[in-house]
Amino acid sequence: FAFNEATAISNAFQTSPTASTTSSSIMNDALIEFDNMVEILKNNNISVAVVEGNGYPDEVFPNNWLVFLERPQYATFPMCAVTRRGERDKLNDALLEVNKVLLQTNQNQQDQQQTLYDISKGIDFSIENEKLEKYMEGTGSIVFDHKNKLAYACL
Repeated sequence: FAFNEATAISNAFQTSPTASTTSSSIMNDALIEFDNMVEILKNNNISVAVVEGNGYPDEVFPNNWLVFLERPQYATFPMCAVTRRGERDKLNDALLEVNKVLLQTNQNQQDQQQTLYDISKGIDFSIENEKLEKYMEGTGSIVFDHKNKLAYACL
């Protein structure tokens, strides 16, 4: 995790490092904050799927490039910063981790195949919209799956 000049222009939450902060101290603080949030969610019986990143500067706080629709569908969305678009390379890993969580929380063995996300059922809004410079981003969201008592969050 590090300061990302490309996204700082449109993200008021980012500030450039000062003499008293180092890249490693910023990364350490961000990872502690992330791990603490995962622990809080799990302690409150909320299933969490964590996907290791590719090393992009601010991917520990992902943009809303992936949305889970009614299973088995999902959608991917455009990202304004070119430096963050590579985060979508982890799509397969993200779907796998979410499916693992679903399998762990699903009590009905017969229904499991019908409730998983399918890589072939994706709707990609990213490529064409990025060419047109059309973006709909935020710094985080939470989606509730009331039927299965799950919450999907970008924190």
